[in-house]
Amino acid sequence: MSSYRVISSDSDVVEPPDLWKTRIESRFRGREPNIVSEEDGDWWYCDGLKLATGFGFGGAQAGKRFDDPMGMTVGDTFENVRPGGYIPDEHLKDMDIDGVDVDIIYPTLGLQFYNVPDSELLSAVFRAYNDWLGEFCGTAPKRMSGIAMLNVDDVQDAVSELKRCSKMGFAGAMITVYPPVGKRYDQPEYEPLWAAARGDEVSGVAGGGRLRGGHIPQPAHIKLVAGYTTIPAHDTSVYKPGGEDTFGAGVAGAGG
Repeated sequence: MSSYRVISSDSDVVEPPDLWKTRIESRFRGREPNIVSEEDGDWWYCDGLKLATGFGFGGAQAGKRFDDPMGMTVGDTFENVRPGGYIPDEHLKDMDIDGVDVDIIYPTLGLQFYNVPDSELLSAVFRAYNDWLGEFCGTAPKRMSGIAMLNVDDVQDAVSELKRCSKMGFAGAMITVYPPVGKRYDQPEYEPLWAAARGDEVSGVAGGGRLRGGHIPQPAHIKLVAGYTTIPAHDTSVYKPGGEDTFGAGVAGAGG
């Protein structure tokens, strides 16, 4: 028997088709994320906006990159998604097959939501997702912990959601890798978020997601590579006011 535990720090769920239809607040009904079947597969839309994640690269072709990499397609259908992507008990079975003891869980579709322009709708979408993921991980809290999604357009709203998700046992939270146009994470308005991420009442760190609204920041040291944004690890000024280590390890770097 192994004397150590295997922890996957970047696993994913695949959001089920009815997640937002059954959970989003009533005033946003009809604008929530939904699946539309097209000739080349199922696609997610939100408030009329087609999102870039197709099921081919979003859970429907598990293992195909090894068995038939040239046969992979962007488009596919939800019915081909492995059940472990959205059913907790099946996810645990997949973890056992892979020899994984603990999963830290991120979204699949969720990364695309930062392109949704309506800020109130975005926050509602994230709250519904966080509720679902909290229940998903809550079926086996010693083996699964989620990464919440936060909208930082309204910093106080982001702080409240971070604290709410912490109480549900989330390991941390994801934020857009760069804030809206004209803002920087080293500005004072974001200090409450960094303080909350460092506070004892919050269980984890703030991680990185995509750009807000597709905005590509101007500083030369921030580069867009194949759709992913990279920021050098030493550039703490992006995350901490004045470039100083004000809040220690409460805030992590950015990713895809």
